[in-house]
Amino acid sequence: MKRIVLLVVLGMGLCRAATAQEELIREYERFRQQQTREFDDYVSRRNREFADFLKQEWKLFQSMQAVERPDEPKPDRAPVAPDREIPKVPGPKVEPLPVPLPDLTPKPIPDLKPDVPDVKPDVPDVKPDAPRRLPQTLEFSFYGNPVSLRFSDRLKAVPGGIAEAQVAAWWERMSEGPYGEFIRELRRSGDALGLNDWGYYRLTETVAGQLFADGNARTAFVFYMMKQSGYDVRLGRGEGRLYLLPAFTTQLYGLPYFLLDGKKYYRLEGDGALYTFGESEAFGKGEAIDLSQRHPLAMGGAVKVRELKLAKFPQLQIRLPYSPDRVAYYNTIPQTDMPVYFSYPMPADTWQGVYEAFQPLAGKYSLPEFVGILLNFVQTSFEYKTDDGQFGREKYFYPEEVVAYPFCDCEDRSVFFACLVRRLTGAEVIGLHYPGHMATAVCFGELDVPGDALVYRGKKYVVCDPTYINASVGMTMPQFRTVKPEIVGY
Repeated sequence: MKRIVLLVVLGMGLCRAATAQEELIREYERFRQQQTREFDDYVSRRNREFADFLKQEWKLFQSMQAVERPDEPKPDRAPVAPDREIPKVPGPKVEPLPVPLPDLTPKPIPDLKPDVPDVKPDVPDVKPDAPRRLPQTLEFSFYGNPVSLRFSDRLKAVPGGIAEAQVAAWWERMSEGPYGEFIRELRRSGDALGLNDWGYYRLTETVAGQLFADGNARTAFVFYMMKQSGYDVRLGRGEGRLYLLPAFTTQLYGLPYFLLDGKKYYRLEGDGALYTFGESEAFGKGEAIDLSQRHPLAMGGAVKVRELKLAKFPQLQIRLPYSPDRVAYYNTIPQTDMPVYFSYPMPADTWQGVYEAFQPLAGKYSLPEFVGILLNFVQTSFEYKTDDGQFGREKYFYPEEVVAYPFCDCEDRSVFFACLVRRLTGAEVIGLHYPGHMATAVCFGELDVPGDALVYRGKKYVVCDPTYINASVGMTMPQFRTVKPEIVGY
């Protein structure tokens, strides 16, 4: 009898617990629905305000003349120092650092939620039905990499024209579609490919090319997605066309720009005056496009291998992979300031080739000796030619491009050498900009390394010139020995 009573009491307790849990779930669902309504109301209000803003009369602005790089003559041939052995410098032996896995931590997606309490009972999360909101699939190639995105035809709205009212009406139609879910799709794919802000823009532009034959529809789509993704972009109108006008964190060269609200917005196509609008409070200022690449590109595509020789170490097998598809991507990036190139990492497959090539020297040389070997490698394994001789214009290389192209000049060699030293040894490297020339300097810490040097931020850096053929660590080109260089930090 006692056992029966105990079972009844336990059963009643379990029922009350289940009822309480069900009520907690219902309470959370009410809370979630309320939060969703507030969020939807906030987003709808913001999009209506921006549409009303777009209806206002756009003003005519004259573009500013493109900033060009200083025309600094470079030698047609790299100077050559007397050949000699790598100088011996005492110090701890170094081990080349292995190739790390790319850091592909996803970027946070801009949070457009209103300021509501973040309270959530301990119940299973209810996620939106993304496949239902994005029923179609887009499949295409992005620089040799297959991309598949969920999509909705509701995001294929086309502007009825390029006048203010027509652009505003188009914005309202686009805002009725599931753009938030699609932006998450874009972010997911961009993160998987290791893309920076420019890569995200190019990915969005590629999607637009898949969706629309009309140029104005493509530009409008890119503008909408970039704006909703939190970037500082504007839309220009002129010559019967729409133009995207993005802001950048660094100076761009060779492109005209508009000075709007104290900031530069670049015209990526064409030149001349355009009609555009000012800054809207509905979206705030947004983030300028950052060309910096903080982790290696994870794009694959076709791969070729370049075989190189180092005369002083003929036993080394130097086979460096590179991707023509990635090189095609680099060619779309606007020319910008040198720190962006110096800080750009190599893709993992190219790095793996570098690591395997120099791993046989592990534990045999001090840091200055090992850096001297890398210096001699860049000096003697790549053929020198100015950009004007190779391209007919100035073009700075990203590190992988040095492997891909048959020739390179002083900026390219300096960027590549700095990349090798930083990645293989962990030593700090700075750029040294002379009139018409670029070199580098390496910090060896407390080691007493002879040769030309300078102090930067309290640390001694020893000159290393990848273009001065056969020059040892500490040797400056004779014509620059009395010239104070401009330091390129990054």
